[in-house]
This record gives sequence, C-alpha cells and structure tokens, in this order.
Amino acid sequence: MFRRQIITIPERLRAFVRHVWALEPARDPSGDPRDPSAPSMGSLFSIYADGCPGIIFQQSENGLLLNQNVRKTSLRGNIARFPETDLRRSSEPSLFLDGDPAVISDPSDNEPLARSKELSSLFLYGQTVAPIDMHSAGRLGMIVISFHPYAMHSLFRLSAKELTDDCLDISLLSAVQGRLLREQLWNMGTSLERVSALFDYLEQMVERNKAVADPGMAHATSSLLQSNGKMPLPALRRTLNLSPRTFERRFEQYIGVSPKLFSRISQFQAALKHLQSGKFDKLSDIAYTYGYSDQSHFIRNFSQFTGLSPLRWQKHAGGEVGEFPGLVRTGAADQTVAG
Repeated sequence: MFRRQIITIPERLRAFVRHVWALEPARDPSGDPRDPSAPSMGSLFSIYADGCPGIIFQQSENGLLLNQNVRKTSLRGNIARFPETDLRRSSEPSLFLDGDPAVISDPSDNEPLARSKELSSLFLYGQTVAPIDMHSAGRLGMIVISFHPYAMHSLFRLSAKELTDDCLDISLLSAVQGRLLREQLWNMGTSLERVSALFDYLEQMVERNKAVADPGMAHATSSLLQSNGKMPLPALRRTLNLSPRTFERRFEQYIGVSPKLFSRISQFQAALKHLQSGKFDKLSDIAYTYGYSDQSHFIRNFSQFTGLSPLRWQKHAGGEVGEFPGLVRTGAADQTVAG
C-alpha cells in the first residue's frame, strides 16, 4: 500500500503544477524496513496518456530503464490518429533524455517498434501518447511533478510538440544549473526536501522566462478535461476567437498534440477512472457513458493508450485507485502526494 501525505504547491506555481508524487524506495517485506541494506523489490511503472507533461527525478541503485512499444500492425492507423507521435526508423536516432541516440527496432511487420533507454536521473517529459514502461531492478526513489497541459511552453520556452512521447535531460537546458540541481537532489535526505528544491527550481524558471499561463490554452484544456473530451472543438475554437489553423498550431506549441488527440486523451482518462472505480456492470456501460460508439470502439481506444485490454488492465491494477497516470507494480512502496 502507499502512504499518502499532502504537500502544498506554492501559490506562484499553482498555475503550472497540477500534481506531485513522491515514491520512496521499495524493500522486500521479508526484510527489516528500517535497514537500508535490506533486500529490495523491483518496480515497474506503466505510464499512460493523461494530457500532462512534467519533470521527474529518480534514484535507482541499478538504473531505471524506459521501454516504449507500438505495434507496427496498427502503426498506419496510429499515425493517422496520432500525428504528433514520433515513430521513426532505426536509421534515425532520437535525442532521448541524456543526448545519446535511442535505438528504435523494427524487426518485422508483425513485431513492435521499440525504444529502450536508461533514464537520466533528472529530466523533463512531454505528452505521453504511446504507453511507456519504466523498470528498476533494485531500490528506487522517484519524484514526479506533473504540470498542467499548457505549462511546458510557458515555463521552459520550448515547443511542447518537440517533447511529445520524448524526454529531455535537464542539463541540456543549462549544463551548470542542471548538474548542480541533480547533485543537490541526490544529497538530500527526504522526498519532501527534494520536492522543495524542485519547486525552487521551477520558481526560478518562472522568474527567468517571465512565465505566465496562457489563458486561452488553459481554458481550452480545462474545458476538454472537464467535459471528458465531449466539448465540441469548433465551439471551443469560436470561444477563443481563433481560426482553425491557429487553433491547431497553438495546441501543438503549448500542449504538444492536436486538439482532436487531446480530446481523445480526455475521453480515455475519464473512462480509465471509471474503470478504476469498479462501479459498472459491463464494459458497454463505460463505453456509452463516455461517448464511444460501442464496446469494441472503447476497447480498441483503451488498448491503443495502454497496450492492454480494459479487463486485463483492471486485473493488473488490483483495485488501486489514485491520480497516478498509470500502473505501479512493486513489492512495497511509500507514496507522498500533492495536489
């Protein structure tokens, strides 16, 4: 089980920070939890699309490996529906996390395209469209600060589209500041101290870049999330007094995906939370509640975002309900939550 505590997000950052999770290192329950040398359990984090970018600091004794797979048999359809997703050939290396190329394998038409990389200890991540697995074979501590959907461009002056389904080592933004912050975080004793240091860093970014939340994109993303993706996009665009092309371009710049894809992610997240609750008799109840044409449509979309069918996902989730945008499978862990 996870231990939950409340962390207050500073007033100056509330326009940019949505949630914070702090995961303490997991240990084998057969060992003494007070003994830092006690045997530890591995951890697997499956991350799904939730419409939000963020920043992660992780400490792993054996490294944290990221894997991302997309079935090529459905790739043509995925590209049509997910035009922002960067699914390049193995001959085109990706700037992934620490600046080194990430390998993308394409063994056959019936096998997955895969990216695999050992993660930097401190990095930004963009919109997640294709499901991601992060695996640690030993003790792992992690802090995840989830931003509001529109925050990446405002905070870091980056085009959000450049980081969709990708990550960036903080030191590539500022080598000296990134290295000093990483060392500072490693030498701190508690997760609360590390969260405070990351808040300080983000407040420096607000000051340096004169960051202000874009009211139009804040309204658009909030409307889509609150309506579970049902808000008609033409009506939303007219509310913002934007042309179709400008609406699309601003979404890609600030959010990292198209309005249509963000709407689908909002719909998926609402259905996922309903599935987590267990308060349904059959999957078609969820499908019709959230605007899917039928149960097959819901299952197909759910599988594209998670890599699992809804019932198989529910089996892996084991009744765990929370705001974390995915699954956490580990022997034992403590979790601190802010929101």
